[in-house]
Amino acid sequence: MKWAEIYQEICNNLHINCARDKEASLLLSSFQPDAEKLLQLLNHYRNRDFTVIGPHGGKFYSGNTNIIIVADSAIDRVQNTPHLIVTDLDGNLHKILDYFHSGSILCIHAHGDNINQMASFMPMVGSSFIGTSQVPEEKYLMNIEGFTDGDRAVIMADRLGAKTIRLDGFNFSEPVEKKNSRDKNLKLKYAEMIIRSVVERRTGRTCTIIPKFF
Repeated sequence: MKWAEIYQEICNNLHINCARDKEASLLLSSFQPDAEKLLQLLNHYRNRDFTVIGPHGGKFYSGNTNIIIVADSAIDRVQNTPHLIVTDLDGNLHKILDYFHSGSILCIHAHGDNINQMASFMPMVGSSFIGTSQVPEEKYLMNIEGFTDGDRAVIMADRLGAKTIRLDGFNFSEPVEKKNSRDKNLKLKYAEMIIRSVVERRTGRTCTIIPKFF
């Protein structure tokens, strides 16, 4: 399936207002993210080993040389500054902002449920972020064809030319409780489907269970 078809299916099954997603994209785009400059910095990580951090498990210390990408639901696990944080602004924003000031690059996603968070959070980071959207691309934003922070984090690792990707703290049968979240089990199914497609493309093999290392 093409992303437009997947997105429409997600909207139908989760009762997502596509017009609100478009509105969110326009708002995020208005901050004119300097994605090109930040992606050039991230290009230095190409052909490196990546670890993508999900929300399950204990405290995580990045004591090796892997490039660390964190989904924002996992931000409280991380004990030192990650290279990249993938967020739709429903995680611990104080900690995300602290890591931003410590050098983390933010990849911020626009959707209809986070318009208020964007309006209050974005002035604190200005244009120093990478912006993504799940609707057709707006100026300054990328549509990387992901739905949850976790699957977008995996997609970013893949797009950044990861030599290997290790998953830490991903459990597709245990949703993380979040305020005002839609059907969490169904969201996890879509995240699993999207990550599986990345694994299968990278390995050239069909997989029924997503490996922790690929």
